[in-house]
Amino acid sequence: MNAELAQGFRLARERTRLGSRSFYFASHLLDGPRRAGAYALYAFLREADDAADSPGTPDARSERVRRVRSALERAYSGKPTSALEHALSSAVQTFGLPREPLEELVAAVGAEVERVRVATWSELGRYCHGVASTVGLAMAPLLGAPQGFEREAAALGHAMQLTNILRDVREDVLNDRVYLPAEALRAAGITELDLARGQLDDRWRALASQVAARANEAYDAAEPGIRAIAPWRSRTTVRLMRASYREILREIERRAFDVFRERVVISTSRKLWLATRVIAGADPAAPGAH
Repeated sequence: MNAELAQGFRLARERTRLGSRSFYFASHLLDGPRRAGAYALYAFLREADDAADSPGTPDARSERVRRVRSALERAYSGKPTSALEHALSSAVQTFGLPREPLEELVAAVGAEVERVRVATWSELGRYCHGVASTVGLAMAPLLGAPQGFEREAAALGHAMQLTNILRDVREDVLNDRVYLPAEALRAAGITELDLARGQLDDRWRALASQVAARANEAYDAAEPGIRAIAPWRSRTTVRLMRASYREILREIERRAFDVFRERVVISTSRKLWLATRVIAGADPAAPGAH
């Protein structure tokens, strides 16, 4: 491994550690090459997401997204120009990471450089596919997932994104992004001002419970595909990611959908409990699990 590639993997690891505590925690179950590849892929995903969220004008954010798209092009053409691009290019070559999902993701985050509004549940589903399901589709070969895993990978990404949307709803609306469908808000009698104020009432709980039900359905739909992943370390990593995100959703439900006072996070001790259960072969998401 040359010096620039080694540096790229070190930078990717650090970016993963700082950017996603849940994924970084779960990634330690992967074997060395898959873990390094996962860090390289995550670092690219983080770069894409940060481009759409960066300060400045929409034009400035669009330019950052354009540069991310160019970096993806160089990584797949075998002509990387930075350490992180070298790491991604290596992961692409080693594991045969598909390009189309990552191009879809860049296009999806590019649509977020200005204000965001979602009209219908169907439109929300397309958004979740673009920014989250694509991640599972891109990672599938790296994890050693079998052919046909695509549907379950997409379901898991959908579930995790719905969890994020529910957890971050007030923060998002204050950033002029409303991911909850306008048709659902109207039906519940909820305004954007209600969300910005953190209005916790029966209207909100009814709508939030609909989002949670859709997320739980998607978490369940992912299980057959996870079970089919042959490498034990990969399978267990994905199970732990699912368990960690579903635990966030469960905590939201335990708080009666009060996501307004503070950001819902899972403690390290709880993550260790989840990891112990998952490694032992138990399913923390099973009915009756505590």
